[in-house]
Amino acid sequence: MEQPKQILIAGTGKLAEALLAQLHCTPELELLLWGRNTEAVNRLKEAYNIQPAQSAVNEKMPVLLCVSDNAISEVAETLSQRASCMVHFSGSMSIDVLPKSISEKAVCWPIQTFGNPLAVNWSEVPLCIEVPGQEAQEFMAWLCATLGGPCFSLTEEKRRALHLAAIVANNFTNHLMNLSKRYCEEQQIPFEQLLPLLRQTIGQLAENDPQRLQTGPARRNDQITIQKHLDMLQNEAELSEIYNMISRQITNRFSS
Repeated sequence: MEQPKQILIAGTGKLAEALLAQLHCTPELELLLWGRNTEAVNRLKEAYNIQPAQSAVNEKMPVLLCVSDNAISEVAETLSQRASCMVHFSGSMSIDVLPKSISEKAVCWPIQTFGNPLAVNWSEVPLCIEVPGQEAQEFMAWLCATLGGPCFSLTEEKRRALHLAAIVANNFTNHLMNLSKRYCEEQQIPFEQLLPLLRQTIGQLAENDPQRLQTGPARRNDQITIQKHLDMLQNEAELSEIYNMISRQITNRFSS
């Protein structure tokens, strides 16, 4: 598990910065940065004392593709001559999107949201990996150990399924919180008073099946309360639609 001398990070977004923030203090490791946004490259270069990708142009090194899914293929081709191995960080893209000319490649999907890259605690971020090549396996073993979080392997099919589940669990939940917060603001009631309830619900999931934790009028098939709520939401089309659909699904699940 030998440490590389150099790593090239492609991208200037939140994932790239989260990795830079974690890796830039690693002793005897030189980080290089590639990006199309010159202003962002200069900002990150100054913040983390890193080199532009033009330095050491003849050296091959691991390349970490921290770019959007639809840019992976193009950027990978652009940097293929620089790569001793190449890693993309997408939960849904195949490893085959990386160039065929790169024999050592990997996928490393961090199961995390990167809204604030400086607040990421990598030791708590699960890393879902797919690594077919021997040299890439050695590099990924080093990267996982350096980042410090739990690391596990999944096939592409299982990784995509887990990515879908993450969308439902995280992104959809955040959308529900957005609707709830907007409703509270319209009604001039404090959304913040719901936060202890939400923390308790999330905390209980570590040791309980979500089905066992389900409560509320739909769980009890309390149609009187459900109808009262729908009446209250007559002028809230989005929230009414979601309330009705989810209530119906919960009632059907527990009445079957």
